[in-house]
Amino acid sequence: MPFPLFLAFRYLKPEKSLYAIIRMLSLLGIALGVMILIVTMAIMTGFGEMWREKLMEFHSHVSVQGYELSEWDETLLKKINDTPGVTAISPAIYTRVMIKRDGKTVAPAIKGIDPRLELGTSTIGDKIRPGSLLGEAGLADLAEEEVLLGSLLAKQLGVVPGDTLNIYSPAGFGDADTVRLPEEVLVVGTFHIGMQMFDQDFMVGTLDTARELANMEEGISEFVVQLEDPMEAISVANELQEKLGPRYQVDNWIYDNATTFAALETEKAVMFFLLLIIAVVGGFCMICSLLIITMQKTRDIGLLKSMGFKTRHIVGVFTTMGFILGTIGVLLGVAGGLLIIKFRKPIMDVISTIRGAEVFPQEIYQFDTLPAKIVPADLWMIVICGMLICVLAGGIAALPAAFLRPVNALRHD
Repeated sequence: MPFPLFLAFRYLKPEKSLYAIIRMLSLLGIALGVMILIVTMAIMTGFGEMWREKLMEFHSHVSVQGYELSEWDETLLKKINDTPGVTAISPAIYTRVMIKRDGKTVAPAIKGIDPRLELGTSTIGDKIRPGSLLGEAGLADLAEEEVLLGSLLAKQLGVVPGDTLNIYSPAGFGDADTVRLPEEVLVVGTFHIGMQMFDQDFMVGTLDTARELANMEEGISEFVVQLEDPMEAISVANELQEKLGPRYQVDNWIYDNATTFAALETEKAVMFFLLLIIAVVGGFCMICSLLIITMQKTRDIGLLKSMGFKTRHIVGVFTTMGFILGTIGVLLGVAGGLLIIKFRKPIMDVISTIRGAEVFPQEIYQFDTLPAKIVPADLWMIVICGMLICVLAGGIAALPAAFLRPVNALRHD
């Protein structure tokens, strides 16, 4: 074993004193900083990943809009289908409606779909809750004047499969001389995406149902395009735009949500640097504990220097101590962070019970569960930062010992 390493272990040998408690607190400071960083970075990454996942479950990777679009436009469909990376296409109509029931008024959006084609461009069919009135084919059995409601919207209205709803079209409020009666539709089921903006603000019906509510005689709002690789949405959208020309507008999910994703990334970076301060505070505590060791071992250091120990050897002893303490603290922090991420749900349930209020309300954070994803690159960055803080703490604590004169050190009492 190298002598600096041997000496570092000897100086760090547990002892019953106040100094050992200070050393332990500094180690816990590093562990706490690393643990909080891991938990925070995992949750922030989880938010971004789940946001992408939920968006792609309900919305398109690429959308093609234009004036007087028709679901029977074979020429347009062929151009889209022939584009590399495209796996499925389906027509869609989006319109806002109003529903009144038992004194409650809501204004959700309805998405009109071709039930069979929609199975290839979204996962709504997989998100239908048990108890629906649809047949074995699921979403493909959705008929005219039948709708699926988001789970939170159904709860808000107090409806279950088999109930009927009177839906008012916005077209009925545009002309004072025209009286437009509400459309009666049958609720055949509910879907649960797990994101409030979809579960509370959307309902799904057929194209004909949506046309009737939007006061459209024919046509659609857009074509929904599914891609083999969603991350290629920008390049595919640009290629489609060139191919289709200025008569059509081609959008993609990355550009449509760029502000949200940029905000999440910025918040993640800011949180990292703010919470890194906790580890830095732990580093300062470690400097204090190692400086105490310097004062305790002044005569030993003087004796070593008089025997020919170089300054770099003394610095090596203290940086090694910082490395050892850092390794223990970082490992404790990593273990604690991973455990909190793994058992975050029961931990949140306990906190909610104690507080008497929900810790992660869906109406604020959109999701029905607290998302978290550990990225190896983030984990390694946190570990490296923690180790650097500890090694630097050891180096700073070594400065008084490194420049200590042997004669003065040997006279030290």
